[in-house]
Order: sequence, then C-alpha cells, then structure tokens
Amino acid sequence: KALGDYYHALNLSFAAYTAESSTTCGGYPASALHEDLDAKTFAEWGVDYMKVDGCGPAQYYSTGYAAMGKALQESGRDIVYSCSWPAYTGTNESTKPFQTYIDDGCNL
Repeated sequence: KALGDYYHALNLSFAAYTAESSTTCGGYPASALHEDLDAKTFAEWGVDYMKVDGCGPAQYYSTGYAAMGKALQESGRDIVYSCSWPAYTGTNESTKPFQTYIDDGCNL
C-alpha cells in the first residue's frame, strides 16, 4: 500500500504484474487458483493497472482469466485489466477468442 500511495502522491499510476499460471514468466509465484485473494490484495495496494500474462501450460486460461476479471471488478477499485492470453493462441487473428476476451473483463 505504501508504494501505491507513493506513486499516487506523484500523480503516477501504479501497475502490477502476475500470470494465469502457478508462476510468472520470470518464475515467481502467480495468481492461478488465487484470483480472488490476489485481486483483493492488488486493490488494497492501490493498483491502477493489472497485467496478467499467460505463462506455462494453458490449463488455467479458459477459467482463470474470467475469474481474475470478475475478482478485479468486484474488488472495489477501478483497475485496468490487461490480458495476454489471446497472444498465445496461435497466429491466425481470425480464430482468436476476442469476444471471450472482452466478456472476461479484459480492457487491453
């Protein structure tokens, strides 16, 4: 929270990063199966922008991104939600699930 308050005092936005897997792309603990707790924590910290990456096996993507979107929407804080998972679904843009992406609450 102190870091978020510091950024906001400087009129800056506070961004955070996680992944919809057990670890982030850098190997740190991530949010899969902990979306509610993590979204609440990010909101308490004052996060303004949340980047959720798609590292590792895609087993959590279909439910995890929606769970995180719902949890962020219910966190009590207006947090921009950036989802990366369509980037990992191949190169054919016409087959990517963009409507699902929007339905899951992803802003970017």
